[in-house]
Amino acid sequence: MTRIPDPWQPSETLATAIVNFLRQPMTLAVLASTGAHGAFFLGLPLVTGSNAPDLRTVNVVQLTPEEQAKLSGAVPQLPNQPTPRPT
Repeated sequence: MTRIPDPWQPSETLATAIVNFLRQPMTLAVLASTGAHGAFFLGLPLVTGSNAPDLRTVNVVQLTPEEQAKLSGAVPQLPNQPTPRPT
């Protein structure tokens, strides 16, 4: 007679189950990918150089109507824009 294993009585210890789970190729691939991506994203600020300033100062230029007409084909006009007041 064949004995049916009892689901409430584990046939292997927890440590053996964990080791068997970690030996699976998919588990190794997921752990390796997670580690590689984590190292990449943690090291990214070191490679890009975090000494760059966060803000830049730019000058605002007011265009004449003639200059704006030259750009009409390149820049789409947005409707209902308020006219800026000179400061």
